[in-house]
Amino acid sequence: MATHGIQQLIESPARITKNSKTMIDLISISRLYIVKDCSVLQPFCSDHCPVTIILKECMKSTRTYQKKVYDYNLINKDNICSHIENTDWQNVLSSAHINMNIDSFVKTLSHICNSHIPKKTVTIRRKATLWVSNNIRKLIRKRNRQHKVAKLRNRESDWTTFRVLRNQVTSAVRKVKRDHIAKLDTEINNKRSTKLWWRLVKNYMNKKSENTSI
Repeated sequence: MATHGIQQLIESPARITKNSKTMIDLISISRLYIVKDCSVLQPFCSDHCPVTIILKECMKSTRTYQKKVYDYNLINKDNICSHIENTDWQNVLSSAHINMNIDSFVKTLSHICNSHIPKKTVTIRRKATLWVSNNIRKLIRKRNRQHKVAKLRNRESDWTTFRVLRNQVTSAVRKVKRDHIAKLDTEINNKRSTKLWWRLVKNYMNKKSENTSI
């Protein structure tokens, strides 16, 4: 391949079992400069790891990002209610200008919330698969961690645990996907809305303006 200017990118085995490691999937390319990333992913429905490549010319940014939000499950209700009752709201809203009163009110209320409601960091995913819930993501991460452990230790018990988690993920994804499609089918048949139909088409086909071609 080198004679023809072609380079093979995959360097890790794509199928790993207790007794063997094989590199059965390859990605070869002649224009290395267009490659942004190339890797072997975690297995998701078998012991076969899929390989992936991201090209600079066709990649549209869909990165996730993190933000802090209030964790209302841990709110201190008694303290926050007491703080609100004991606040001098007349003084907070004492200005003759409505805009200044609004700013003062927002700042005071934010201070109260920040004092009695803990915050947590959440990950915001853009264009996430519609039927993949947070519970599914947690199960996927658990499966991936177990796969790393099994590769590191190479014990039969670890591989057995990984296969159990792998099958759980596969079954869970198939179930929620079936439920999601059944729900959409029911909505379309019951509402018979043209607007709903085209909204679903755009969700699955993506808007033309959002697509990027090589």
